Amino acid sequence: MTSPSRATLLLVVNARVATGDARRPWADAIAFPEGAPPHAGSSAELRKRVPAGTPLLDAGGAELRLDGDQVTWPDGQRLRPPR
Repeated sequence: MTSPSRATLLLVVNARVATGDARRPWADAIAFPEGAPPHAGSSAELRKRVPAGTPLLDAGGAELRLDGDQVTWPDGQRLRPPR
């Protein structure tokens, strides 16, 4: 998995993220590194690894699904990394 410490365009925290990864099926944060797939992990872990000033989105405990390079919200809306 790509390290989110490169130029990170967005950090989503305070979520329940279904990762689709059998080794780590749930996470509570997602970082969107520039030019790379999203990286799921714990809010604490990713906050330490992303650059200061990275835009932050608090998901308010929403259950999200990580699907390739996008995140799907419970109402079906999709969040794609900013370009």
